[in-house]
Amino acid sequence: MRLNSITLLLACCLGLRAQGDFAICRDAGPGILRQGSARSPQTEFCIGYLYAFGRGVLKDMGAAATHFRAAAEKGYTPAQAVLGVHYAKGLGVAQNWTEAVRWYRQAVIGGHAGAAVNLGQCYQNGNGVRQDRAEAAKLYRFAADHGDPSAAGLLASIGGSPQPAAAPTNNVPQRTPAARTFPIPPTPPPMGVPPAQREEAEQLWQRAVALVESNAARDAMPVLYRCALMGDRRAEATLGIRYQDGDGVKADDHAAAYWFGLAAAQGHRGSQYALGGMYLEGEGGLPKDLAKATALLIKSANQGFDKAQLALGISYEFGEGVPRDRAKAIALIRQSGLAGEIASVLASPRTPKSFANEDAFGAYLSSLRNAQIAASWAQSRASRGPWSGTDGYFDHNSTYWQQRRHQESLGK
Repeated sequence: MRLNSITLLLACCLGLRAQGDFAICRDAGPGILRQGSARSPQTEFCIGYLYAFGRGVLKDMGAAATHFRAAAEKGYTPAQAVLGVHYAKGLGVAQNWTEAVRWYRQAVIGGHAGAAVNLGQCYQNGNGVRQDRAEAAKLYRFAADHGDPSAAGLLASIGGSPQPAAAPTNNVPQRTPAARTFPIPPTPPPMGVPPAQREEAEQLWQRAVALVESNAARDAMPVLYRCALMGDRRAEATLGIRYQDGDGVKADDHAAAYWFGLAAAQGHRGSQYALGGMYLEGEGGLPKDLAKATALLIKSANQGFDKAQLALGISYEFGEGVPRDRAKAIALIRQSGLAGEIASVLASPRTPKSFANEDAFGAYLSSLRNAQIAASWAQSRASRGPWSGTDGYFDHNSTYWQQRRHQESLGK
């Protein structure tokens, strides 16, 4: 299955990730605390939710932040967005706009519209970054294109055009490519950093991360390149992303495939997913190869990479590279935490037993859209707290936060 068709399927559902991140935790209870230390990112996220809202446990924003961080550090996008809010507001952690920006940016890379709005406000107001209204406008456009209802108004408030910018690659606001290039080495780097170079490689990696987080992608490129040449899989994977997106360097799918391939060979789950997508599309000079693509998706999904779990679940639904198996499809999609609406639709007894292809499924989802919108509107009018429309947790000025500030002022 083409990975970009997943985005089209998601667009047919009412709730994107920015519009119900906590919905997957609605039925969670204190029993999940007994799962021990080997918890999935989604479980850590839901434990954070329990502590944040006092659902079955004493409300403890410090404990909530700890669990959100555990999920965020494993790459779980909703947790990254939530952790940004905690740092912006000083909830259970010391207020730190730099850290808020860092986590918002990570969530935006994962396609989170609510985080894009909050990061845009950081750029608009100069919180944690240099004030940059043009960058704020890019982020608001991105958020508007990905379903955030507040983004269009924010964009208009700073005089931005409602017309979307050119479609970004991988759901990331695209920057103007730099002219500088870094050649593919004639001899591949080692499979892993040799022990004698590990300290130097770690220093280079940390320096590159700091440059990327300070919005200096061009300056980060030579540092990443040096680190990748030592065999550091994190740097190799990041170079793949940079070349694929044209961020800090001229876009080059051949170079992206090269660096993703090296990182994937070392077991980097995100690179396995990205390389699988390139095999599906025949990009970067790679042949179209459904078997290789599926094998890479399975490796990535087995390591808990959410996008790979979603892609593989969709593959099981349509029998693309794997046998048709709706039960496996539903389990993987739910495990990903990215498309609960799709899993719910597939699990419904009213849903047809099978669909001919993605287009047929998309048409079915579209037929449900009006009913979903009506039901969601009724729910938002009747419910209170963070379940109204876009999660109030992500909107600094929402009614949810106004109510919390009022409660805190009363000592509740």
